[in-house]
Amino acid sequence: MHTKPIITVLGDYERCLQHYADWSQIQARAELRFFHEPLVGESLYHAVHDANAIALIRDRSPFDASLIKRLPNLKLFVFTGVRNGLLDHAALLNQGVTIACTRGGPSKETTAELTWALILAASKQMVNQSQMMTSGQWRNAQSVLPMLHGQRLGIIGLGGRTKGLMHQDRLAMMRNDSLLVNTSRSSLIVTEDLIAALKRGRPGLAALDVFDQEPLPKDSELHRIPNLLMTPHLGFVAEPIFKTFASGLVDTLDAWLHGKPVPMPFPSN
Repeated sequence: MHTKPIITVLGDYERCLQHYADWSQIQARAELRFFHEPLVGESLYHAVHDANAIALIRDRSPFDASLIKRLPNLKLFVFTGVRNGLLDHAALLNQGVTIACTRGGPSKETTAELTWALILAASKQMVNQSQMMTSGQWRNAQSVLPMLHGQRLGIIGLGGRTKGLMHQDRLAMMRNDSLLVNTSRSSLIVTEDLIAALKRGRPGLAALDVFDQEPLPKDSELHRIPNLLMTPHLGFVAEPIFKTFASGLVDTLDAWLHGKPVPMPFPSN
């Protein structure tokens, strides 16, 4: 029989949370379990079935009402950042579970940085050019690339009404020398339509940081599109942000273990 509360930490894919905050006070008062792999369905249930508190990195595991009803011991649910689209908040509240969140850190800044990195890397074919040099080659015809100077930049993707905005008809309107970059949400683009459009060469290039399923399955056709540059959802992944996440989780768990109000209850009062 457990004499300490069980705290389950989910979604630490990068294995960095324990490096960016001091968890010793939490470990002294609770049984602390870290899970580093993606979990859904029954594997997720088995990881959290006896947890008294769950700490989750963003929305890396879905918690719907049916799962929450199977967690009778759960008293606290804390997630990083200030929103979670895969969590049934009402089900938690109806079950008497305290919900908390943390500060998000400078995610807008790092997403903007990544967006420009993808624009530059894709338009300058940085991956292909680097691979060419690694194989012992020098410049070739594919090294003569267009400039960004003087080109038109379009910014779209604000709000739920843009879901599915980039479908086959709109993609077909893009020029064969255009570049489509998505660091927003995967649902902005219809993935199947994008795959077909890239094969036709309109747009000529694309760069994606967000995907319908994350981590991206190994058998996804996206892996086989040569004019597509991909990054593993790095838009919010930066050292200052994960330090903010880790310290926020520790502060919340410490307050809960001491019977104090959590620093950032959700929804906020």
